[in-house]
Amino acid sequence: MKIFKRLLLVLVLLLSLVLVGCKKDETPDDNTDDPNINDNNNQDNNNNNQDDENKGYTLDSVKASVANIFEQYSTADHGHFKLTVTNGDDIAQSELIFNYYDGQDGVESLATIITNANGTMSCYITEEEAYINRYDKSKTIVSVTDDEGYEIIENYSFVKYAEYPAAVLCPSFLNACEITSQEENKVSLSLIMIQYDISEEEESEILSNVYYGILEKDEVTVDITFEAQAVKTIKITLKGEATSVISLEFVSVSENEIAIDFPDFSEYTK
Repeated sequence: MKIFKRLLLVLVLLLSLVLVGCKKDETPDDNTDDPNINDNNNQDNNNNNQDDENKGYTLDSVKASVANIFEQYSTADHGHFKLTVTNGDDIAQSELIFNYYDGQDGVESLATIITNANGTMSCYITEEEAYINRYDKSKTIVSVTDDEGYEIIENYSFVKYAEYPAAVLCPSFLNACEITSQEENKVSLSLIMIQYDISEEEESEILSNVYYGILEKDEVTVDITFEAQAVKTIKITLKGEATSVISLEFVSVSENEIAIDFPDFSEYTK
């Protein structure tokens, strides 16, 4: 459905601005050819990891928790997820609530809402009808066929909404992080740029774009909060010429239908 392409395009464009930029003219002095510096960095990282093991969170446990939450939402039949992206003064806020039939075999009900400088665009699906509210405030109803339901799940689901953040938080990225602070239900990470290497990851255009975009940043940090030992929120802060922030909130995932607060559809027309 074209409405989903437009909704996701807003996020994709802003995420691209945040994570894919022009290379700087100057070449940074990374000193990667100096074995002594690499040895020192590796030793420092090993010491940090040893310190982490004496606390509540380790890089391994953080990696496992992040992987688990993305897998859980990617395969769930019922979920509620929020994503906010800021780049300087630009901001886009999105929300996705989905209820699929067992085994993601079609869309039972769904709500997706995106708010940015242009206003709010939304699409609600229930009883095989899509209720679309566009930026120009026109409100229409479109029937959803079985094939379109499968297309929505395949191309415009949580996996698509979160593909850029997932590329940032790949194992190679987290392996190159150090834990800078932690407390009950919260851990903060900082990327060690010199150790960030995606050569062992499966090749993808998005991952490659994200990688080179991150290398142009001055600093990248990640703050993760937990609830009942599961990841609740993730905030990725990318500092460069402008500070950009990608925030994810994993509201809920369930084996049962999640209630959607549908608006009054009386103003929607076919």
